[in-house]
Amino acid sequence: MDRPAKVIRMQTQRKLFLDSLTQENIDHIWLKCLIRVHYEARFSVRFMYTNDYRNGPFQEMTPDVFKMRTYHNRASNRAHPIVEVQILGRYDGKALPLYYTCDTVSDSKVSGYGYEITRIQYTTNIVEPTYYWTKFFDEGPPVDGEESETKESHKALAIADGYDLFCDSPVYAECRLKATVSSTASVPWYDATPTFVPQYDFPCNRNGIRCTSQVDKDTNQTCPDLEVRYACCTPSEDLTEAPPPTQSNSEQPSIVREPSDSVQEEPSTTPPTGHDQQATRATRAPGTNKDTKEPFQKVIKNNLNWIYPVAIVVFGAGIPVIISCYFLWRKKTPEEIEEEILAAEKKEAAKRPTSARGKP
Repeated sequence: MDRPAKVIRMQTQRKLFLDSLTQENIDHIWLKCLIRVHYEARFSVRFMYTNDYRNGPFQEMTPDVFKMRTYHNRASNRAHPIVEVQILGRYDGKALPLYYTCDTVSDSKVSGYGYEITRIQYTTNIVEPTYYWTKFFDEGPPVDGEESETKESHKALAIADGYDLFCDSPVYAECRLKATVSSTASVPWYDATPTFVPQYDFPCNRNGIRCTSQVDKDTNQTCPDLEVRYACCTPSEDLTEAPPPTQSNSEQPSIVREPSDSVQEEPSTTPPTGHDQQATRATRAPGTNKDTKEPFQKVIKNNLNWIYPVAIVVFGAGIPVIISCYFLWRKKTPEEIEEEILAAEKKEAAKRPTSARGKP
């Protein structure tokens, strides 16, 4: 049965951090859409946005207004492809929108549109002391038109240099053009001229960034020399504050839900400073949470002064009762019954007169 293209799941993630050079606030948003479409049908997706989902209207995100990169992965599942957009800012400097949706249409016989609405679901403020940034790593200039700056290669460089601040599971990455002799000031990768689109699995995230000269059989691009630094979680033993809750980064987008009318608070577009986090995040030593139940072993240990006497009394009074019940209710064996009958006959015979016992 031919079905229309339909958005069945969406997920949004947000990363806030300070630019390594300008120290300006950087806001990156990822919108991931899981599409249901006939496996042979061709389809197109428009990424829509608004700041007022109740009244709208929704507008289409376009490359002349937004610094954006789109990615399409249909190889793993042709009937449920995943389409992503990486929103890296606006050219006019305005704040990024709050609400997003994917508008889909295909060449299926029955055409359909999806207008589910999703608000930014996960926000990570990459600030000290909860997180720290590594130094920038550069594996070298592009080779045969390909620039590959991956986490695995950078980890090998860190080990070779004795750099011990590299982490196995970064939360994000900052990628920029490597400064040259003619240009000492570097720029973010998405502001490069000419522009380029990274590979789907390496779009400047925790895996690093990779650029190939041939995007597809009809599109070529020029890959610049890049360098990458990674955001890592500060080890818990080095923190004076409790770390924030971890966030889910599942590969499948979450179920689409329309924002509740009761939601009034809008997410902050400016990452708090380390001082603000210290002021707002409560510091609580282990074991001081009143809402946490004490372990069973601790309860027993703290109440031994009355548990032992009660146990002795219960067991002391219970043993005789158990023994008595056993003899009262246990079943007699046939041998015991026969012995009782013989004993009764002897007793009866002893009561008879002697003369009566001597008669034939």
